[in-house]
Amino acid sequence: MCLQLFIKRVMLASMNEVTKNLKDAAYVLIGLGVIGYQRAQAQSDELRGQLDKQVVETRAQLTKLAKDAQLSKLAKNIESRIEPVVTQAREAAVQAQTTLRTRLNRAA
Repeated sequence: MCLQLFIKRVMLASMNEVTKNLKDAAYVLIGLGVIGYQRAQAQSDELRGQLDKQVVETRAQLTKLAKDAQLSKLAKNIESRIEPVVTQAREAAVQAQTTLRTRLNRAA
């Protein structure tokens, strides 16, 4: 009879310990899940910040490239408009020089 009582007590004690261990394991598992979720959230925030920074930098580069393209187009447009004026000015200068030489030669 004593042996049976002892076995019952040991079984109850081990059942209580198993239950306690299962609860502890569940709490540890939940804690690890929470920590994992927090880490994932922190990494997500960090990646989002890096992506936002890259978006700002890329937008600035694209804006600069667009301005450069516009300036290049404007420069070509100005060159095409100025070239005939420069040619006319050179021709007028040559003609004025010729006329001046002719008059100076006559006067001499």
